[in-house]
Amino acid sequence: MTTTYKDQIDMFNNDLHNLIYRYKSEYDLHNETLIGCIDAVKLSVMDSLTIDFVSDIDLEDDDEEDNEDKV
Repeated sequence: MTTTYKDQIDMFNNDLHNLIYRYKSEYDLHNETLIGCIDAVKLSVMDSLTIDFVSDIDLEDDDEEDNEDKV
């Protein structure tokens, strides 16, 4: 049996809530610390989605040519 996408989102959300609740109850972590950790993980996930575009154009050469023209 396959779980629907909506159900998968609900289960993931519930697991996150349970994990946060467990850490808040077992440890003396401040809300700011929890939020900072969650934000760091969010940025890590977002970074894995980043596409690195490489250009064949050398911008440093253009700057040097512009500077030589002005002299």
